[in-house]
Amino acid sequence: MKHSLCFAFVSLLLIGSLHGADVAIQAEEAATTEGRAPVQLTNVTVIIEGEDVLQQPGIHAWAAKAAELVVEWFPIFDKIFETEGFVPSSEVEIVFRNMQGVAHATGNRIVISSNWIRGQSGINDFGMVAHELIHVIQRYGGRGPGGIPFWAMEGVTDFARHAYYEPNVLMRPVNLERARHTDSYQITGGFFMWIEHAYDDQFVHRLHTHARHRTWSDEVFERYTGKDVETLWAEYIEFLRTIPDTRILPSRDFGRVGLGNTYLISPQPSITPPTERPAGASASGRTSEVPTGNRTGGRTGGRPAAN
Repeated sequence: MKHSLCFAFVSLLLIGSLHGADVAIQAEEAATTEGRAPVQLTNVTVIIEGEDVLQQPGIHAWAAKAAELVVEWFPIFDKIFETEGFVPSSEVEIVFRNMQGVAHATGNRIVISSNWIRGQSGINDFGMVAHELIHVIQRYGGRGPGGIPFWAMEGVTDFARHAYYEPNVLMRPVNLERARHTDSYQITGGFFMWIEHAYDDQFVHRLHTHARHRTWSDEVFERYTGKDVETLWAEYIEFLRTIPDTRILPSRDFGRVGLGNTYLISPQPSITPPTERPAGASASGRTSEVPTGNRTGGRTGGRPAAN
């Protein structure tokens, strides 16, 4: 299947039921169900907002690398998080914007702070792109009855980021006295990784299945491990005392080796990055598209460093 990548450079944004028991059974059977083929992206659109961002040194090359990551890893994460009845969109939009913060995802759109990626902490932070891409695929919906809480959602997302995309990157250290399982992101993600290693190697997918079907409750911990979340957290803290600096390294501590192209069903294209000033662009940055190649190729190099 051919893939297309469209770079649009603009100065303004122009575009502007299952029951719990049934879901539990589905979650328990998820690991043995082959299911559908992973979704292959048909289009990735990159939008750079504003003349200041358009002129930012290196922004076009960074955007092209982010798009390569999305094309390669979308079918991988789609397969990892596959559940019956859910098929993600085959199009993704990446927006670079002058804004505070780091990034966020809404629907099939990933919005990235241009300020973050030009700083020392963000210049190689492609793991952040993987994190937001996972959110695009998860599509858990809003909060409310049966919805997954924020801390668990971000824990599932960072679990996948570090278990599959960057298993050789150290995760954040855990304060053994003050940290809680609800601290989210890498703290909760490492906790989930340990549960998979110690109790149930499909635990995170089971949480994910409940989240998509809005049948979440804290009882899922006891259902799949035999222990409540507080007991599990206490055991995890004891485990952390045995590793250097209380920092999880997935490859060392849990034998994680990443996935690469494990789930891909066809060769992925390598994408020609745009020039720093695309041919035909006006001084205002309002003109639009840079054509890109669609030649067949493999994946592009090793994992980026994370911060």
